[in-house]
Amino acid sequence: MRRTLCLLLATLFGACPSSADFDRSANSGNAWLKLCKAPPDSPANSGCFFLVVGMLAESYMYPREKRAFCIPDDVTTNQIFAIVLQKIEADPEHWHYPFHVLVHTALERQYPCQPPQTPVGPPPN
Repeated sequence: MRRTLCLLLATLFGACPSSADFDRSANSGNAWLKLCKAPPDSPANSGCFFLVVGMLAESYMYPREKRAFCIPDDVTTNQIFAIVLQKIEADPEHWHYPFHVLVHTALERQYPCQPPQTPVGPPPN
């Protein structure tokens, strides 16, 4: 069925990439960086911004000890977005990876979770 649909679409539109090619290209860092670098108030840039914010929100579903990254409370979402783009842009050999992998890697490198510090001094009474 899928092959028939593809052949029909190829006849109508001239070409039909495989689903693997489509998935890789549509979800890659290459594709998303184009959207992320669009003018700040554009729908493309906003879509990229909210994708990154959604990944942040997802991380808070887990207890701190199970998170891959731990962002300090005083860091804004605009800062996080700028840092994520900066880290991804600085690593062009990985732009073909899925965008969510690049975002998580950037956040893990920038904001690694530190084990809780043991208090110094006598225990409270």
